[in-house]
Amino acid sequence: MNQSESSIPRSVTLIEACILAPTGITILVSSVLVLIVVGRTSKLHTIPGLLIACLSFADAITAVGDCLFSAVALIQTTQFIPDWACHIQLLVVNYIVPVQSGIIMISAIDRCGAIVFPLEYRTRPTAVNTLAVCLLMIVLSYNLPTYLAVIFLSVNQLYIVELSACVVDIQSMIVMQILPVVHYVLDFGFPAVIIVICYVLIGKRVRPAGNQQNRSLLEQIKICKMLFIITALYIASFLPMLCYLMLVYNFQLANENYMVYKAIRWLRYLNGLSDGIIFYSMSRSFQTGCRSLFRKEQKKLVTVTSTTV
Repeated sequence: MNQSESSIPRSVTLIEACILAPTGITILVSSVLVLIVVGRTSKLHTIPGLLIACLSFADAITAVGDCLFSAVALIQTTQFIPDWACHIQLLVVNYIVPVQSGIIMISAIDRCGAIVFPLEYRTRPTAVNTLAVCLLMIVLSYNLPTYLAVIFLSVNQLYIVELSACVVDIQSMIVMQILPVVHYVLDFGFPAVIIVICYVLIGKRVRPAGNQQNRSLLEQIKICKMLFIITALYIASFLPMLCYLMLVYNFQLANENYMVYKAIRWLRYLNGLSDGIIFYSMSRSFQTGCRSLFRKEQKKLVTVTSTTV
């Protein structure tokens, strides 16, 4: 796969790469840390914990396949980028990102069940867990056709330096017009509708209860607040990108808008950076798991040091 000639000065691309690389590494490390803490903390072995782990795993893939890939592509001076590298970035954009919206949709459904139907949620854990896993499998599968269509229908792939992104050339104009609409409706529009409905039902359930809420419901509401903030940040970071891409597909905007694209794209990276901070600041179980993990590692380090001496 070829790389386009860049109209941007070499010094600018190097500065951008030097910013992208530590950003991607930070997202990757924080995401892996979240996965380790969730895996080692029994109190996080719940549906919200599973969904948090899935989001972190998606953030880790995004960090490697998009952020770090772009940094490496900007640093190198050759005009050739391997096809597999571009496939990874296309996988992130056309599969991982929509999967994240589906996971957030499942989290909204889970919180709706826990708060609107608390008795059924507590007394039927097997049914609730089975439903969550089935929904997760559906989310992982129904996003595949879009990604496979992009890969198999493209006749050429080009890495555009100005955009720090791979683009595909699909010769069929009908496919080019239909594919983005199907992609946005199924992968983003439908989850958005479900999320809005769930949080409206949650709001109607919480408001009348007021201060009469029991301790169990308060705990579920606290988890709901954390997931709602994650949802709001996800929407705030990805909605501008969706609007921009819709304008590109429908009005064929020129590549001179690459600065707008990159500015919007950084919102996605900031969203990946914020997830770990939100988990730690709003989940007591996650805080306990982090402290326990670092204490154990510190004890191991002290033990190794003492035996060495």
